[in-house]
Amino acid sequence: MKKINKALVNKNSILLWQGTAVSGFGDIMYDVAIAKTIYDNTNSTLLVSLAVVLNLLPTIILMPICGVIIENLSKKSVLIYTDLIRGILTIFLGLCFIVEFNYPLICIISFSLGVCEAFFRPSIISLVPQIIEEKLLAKATSITTVISNIVHILANFFSGIILLIFNVPLIIIINGITFILSAISECFISIVENKSASDKAVYNLKQIKSDFAESKTFFVQNKIYSVLLITYCTVVFLLSNYAILRIPFFETYFNIELYGISMAFMSAAGIVAPIFLGIINLQRDNYSILIGSFVGMSIPMFFIDTQHSIIIIIITLCYGFCNSIFHTVFNVLLFTGISQNIIARVTSITTPLILLSSLAGQLTGGILGDIFNINKIIKGVFMLVLVISVISIKRLNKLKLTF
Repeated sequence: MKKINKALVNKNSILLWQGTAVSGFGDIMYDVAIAKTIYDNTNSTLLVSLAVVLNLLPTIILMPICGVIIENLSKKSVLIYTDLIRGILTIFLGLCFIVEFNYPLICIISFSLGVCEAFFRPSIISLVPQIIEEKLLAKATSITTVISNIVHILANFFSGIILLIFNVPLIIIINGITFILSAISECFISIVENKSASDKAVYNLKQIKSDFAESKTFFVQNKIYSVLLITYCTVVFLLSNYAILRIPFFETYFNIELYGISMAFMSAAGIVAPIFLGIINLQRDNYSILIGSFVGMSIPMFFIDTQHSIIIIIITLCYGFCNSIFHTVFNVLLFTGISQNIIARVTSITTPLILLSSLAGQLTGGILGDIFNINKIIKGVFMLVLVISVISIKRLNKLKLTF
């Protein structure tokens, strides 16, 4: 047990988790502050979603190329420099916001942060298997989920209160500081990367085409993986409609304080979910668990037009628990079983596809939110989640998916 714990929880993994946790806390505070200030100043869910789209768009476009490029670079250095750049840009935005609200500047900074993210994501995905043994990746994923949800609890719980106490520019500056703190913690990660990664980058168009061809072969030969990816992307698209409408929903029907409390309960339920998955027999009850997660996060949403705060909290709690199960199971299935030789290339394709699904969902939700009743949109979204989940799980069952 001690050997497993040491292999799983060591100096490098702690530093990586610490850095991402600090940065993640700032990100959540930043996202809530930006979404609220845009909606308050424009009263448009479309403009809120456009700011999000501009953040995700460069990541989606550039990540497939960046995934190939970073294989010839030091992943640790990429993490440090991208966090530093994001920190500087975010602090600059906060300082500018002290003068006045500037939507075009938000869009420019959001786009720039997305470019940095295109290099950051494949780097951290490639670095994790070098820090943690492959047989422990599932446990590491659960730990990461728990840490992420703890951060969500703290950030979301305090977001409503902090927005009442501090102004938006200060919150944005704090987010920039968290990026810099994350970069500092990453400096102390000790890892020996492949020689090709420490030498100067050597790559050409022919090599990039060859790498893409190898990734394409992987998807063609792994039908189950392709079905899993399509299912995940479809559900992410639908859930993103709800995500972009969440703050406008609370701003319209309740208040930002209830938003913070509800998100805290949602994240707390997300911590319990991985523990639940560790207790039950996932191999025996795999399909029941997946169906249960879809049903559990969808059915309560049909009662979202209530005027009672306690019911809203219960709905978001159920959503948090089941949504965490859904993401945990699918992330493990999509991450394990890929050769380390092509993991950066494969994930540099799958991650943009997932982000594209999220982007399309948030843009769609923003457009629909300016046209239709928000409650009706949310109900329709989760009705489709139920339909898609049943169809997809039947398909996976025929393909004999095992956990």
